[in-house]
Amino acid sequence: MTLYPRSKTDPSLHLLHQHGLPMNQVLNGSQAGWLSRLTMADEKSFFSELYLCIYELLPHARVDVLVQRGKSMQLYWTSVGAECDPPPQLQSLDDASVWLESDGYYDVLIQPLMALNEIYGWLIVAHGEQAYRPQHDMQPVLDMLSNALAWHLAYAERDRDAKQYESQIRRHEQNVQDAQTVVEAGRDIGKYLSAVVGCAQILQADMPNIDDSELDVLVDAGTDALFVLRRIRAYERERLSEFPMDETSIRLDHLLMESIRIVKPLCRVRTDVLINADIPVSVAEIVGHRNAIRSVLVSIFLTILEYMPFGGLMTVHVVDLPERAVIELVGESTSQLSMLSPEDQRFIAGYYQDMLRPYGGTLKVSTPNNGLSFRIGLPIAVIRERAVGA
Repeated sequence: MTLYPRSKTDPSLHLLHQHGLPMNQVLNGSQAGWLSRLTMADEKSFFSELYLCIYELLPHARVDVLVQRGKSMQLYWTSVGAECDPPPQLQSLDDASVWLESDGYYDVLIQPLMALNEIYGWLIVAHGEQAYRPQHDMQPVLDMLSNALAWHLAYAERDRDAKQYESQIRRHEQNVQDAQTVVEAGRDIGKYLSAVVGCAQILQADMPNIDDSELDVLVDAGTDALFVLRRIRAYERERLSEFPMDETSIRLDHLLMESIRIVKPLCRVRTDVLINADIPVSVAEIVGHRNAIRSVLVSIFLTILEYMPFGGLMTVHVVDLPERAVIELVGESTSQLSMLSPEDQRFIAGYYQDMLRPYGGTLKVSTPNNGLSFRIGLPIAVIRERAVGA
């Protein structure tokens, strides 16, 4: 990849103007030749050419290039190669001078690497205590080197930004493709779920005398899953605001027992988890969409199970406040609880909060001691109806 446009006329004159060297500054033949070679070098050969240039024009000097990375400076390149010990953390150019002097280098000259009115780093030239001092004026050489380096760093940064942007575009396109695949798979899963729910409903109607508690679980779990899939499809079509979220009065004790009934088979099959439910019958009614709120409760139960791989105790507690019903779902592991990072907590809370927000619900996630706690607040029916009516 060529970093700099090639001149069709005299390369020295063209590059003097292009790279900002003063037009009244005179380079001798050797210096002008090296300027041409450096500015014509590609990304791979630039520093090889720079090393040869320094060896010829500044044979007894040490040359370092520093760049800013965050709040500190880093050594980007040095002419001494492997002989250089890694520098300490450099906070300023004074630190760089002290570091070089500690290695026996003095007469430190520092020049900014500026291109497009922006500083991309610093060129540092230093000599050892016993080193030969050049008798000629080094300023033309320093100006030539600093300008060539500045433009090299500017183009390298531009290319790095372009690659990052291209990577983000590719990642976004892949995410869109993955999302479309998930949506298509969801459509197929929905067909199977519809068949399962339909069969369970037929059995309920044809066999009225059978204990249908297991059939109720199939119907409840299936209709909740279909609700979630339809919500995903609405989100994919960017029409989530049009998704039907009909509100009805719901007995919270019934809703919680239905959710627990869906989860209990998994507690027996996957882990040794006991569920202790403290749900008063007198708890107030709430207003919302039954499938939406129940799917959130079941998902939270399953999240707690996921973070209790070796079993434990899951507690369900309901508190009636003057205007809200508060549900506390707490998992206490019998051994070490799987770690839930702050990022996971924010993602989980945000995901469920989006489901509860249309009904005035709130959610808080915490990790007390060796447990995982979800605190859900839902407005009671009277308060919710009053707010909606207003």
